[in-house]
Amino acid sequence: MKVIVKKPIKPGKRRPFTIVPDEAVDLMEGSVFATSEVILGDSSAPTIKPESTSVKIEGYLNGDGALGEKEVRIRVDAHVGAELIPLDLDVAYTVGTPDATELTFTEGAADEDMPVVEPPPVP
Repeated sequence: MKVIVKKPIKPGKRRPFTIVPDEAVDLMEGSVFATSEVILGDSSAPTIKPESTSVKIEGYLNGDGALGEKEVRIRVDAHVGAELIPLDLDVAYTVGTPDATELTFTEGAADEDMPVVEPPPVP
C-alpha cells in the first residue's frame, strides 16, 4: 500500500504520524512493532516511537536531507506467530517550503465518451 503526504514537510522539521491496523500486529525482532527504511531520497528513515503498540504505531517522518521528493517504507508483521509475514506501507512526501505553488490533479469518477469531431466541409 502507498500513501502520499500532501503538505510538504519543512526542511529540518518532522511530521508525526499514526498507523492503526485493523487487527493487532506481532512483535518483531528487536522487540518493536514496526521497522522503517528509506526507499528514495536522502532523509533519514522514519522514527518509530518506542511507545508504539500492536494496535497503534506512532512515529515521525523526517524532513532532514536535501529538498525534494522522499519515499520511505514502514513494515509490520501481519501474522501473530513464529513466521514473519511482512505488511508494508510506503509513504511518499516532499521536503520543501509549503508556501510554494502547488498543482492539484483530481481524477474524475468515471470514463466519458470522447466527443465526435466532424471534419470541415470540403469547398
